[in-house]
Amino acid sequence: MIAKLIECRVPETQRAAFDAAQRGWSVLAAERGFVMQIGGWDARSSDVAIILGLWKSVAAYDVFMSGPHDAVAGRQTATYERIDVTVLPLSLEMPGLANDVISALRDAALLRVARCELIPGRSRHFDRVQQLHWASVMEEAGMLGGAMWRSGDVAIVTTGWPSVDVHERYAREVLPEAREEAEVERDVAETRGYGVRTEATWRVVVEE
Repeated sequence: MIAKLIECRVPETQRAAFDAAQRGWSVLAAERGFVMQIGGWDARSSDVAIILGLWKSVAAYDVFMSGPHDAVAGRQTATYERIDVTVLPLSLEMPGLANDVISALRDAALLRVARCELIPGRSRHFDRVQQLHWASVMEEAGMLGGAMWRSGDVAIVTTGWPSVDVHERYAREVLPEAREEAEVERDVAETRGYGVRTEATWRVVVEE
């Protein structure tokens, strides 16, 4: 499985147009190999929109990108002033209160995303810390579930939370000590972090 993280800078005057265009991605549900897409506005920066899409394979994603993608994307191009796209393979699933990582992210009221540029040579240690430290800390704090996606020195950590309140309590009461114990600065050179209040109208899922 692969994840596609889309970070968009949207001027205030274009928020409504961006929102309307984002609903047009419902056509993804008919694409072979598509799993789900969710997104919303960053809680701290009202001009930042974050979208996370999941695909079963690179091959399925490439077929879509070489076919229907441009027609749908073209309707949205004028609504943002900057876009950054990262596509990475699944590296680690992190269990939580949900049955699996897909339902954890799909049903999240708040999606936490951290895009990390790792210090060269520290990727293996970063992986171990995610698996042995962060996964259990966040599960105990009420996380629905999550996943890490990594290739080389770029990683994305995505976690789903049942409510903004649950995540805020974790960030206030658990995160500071957990971050110190993980010695994040030893592994991570730069991080872009987002707390995304997911928009129901942006959610695209494949009905079983």
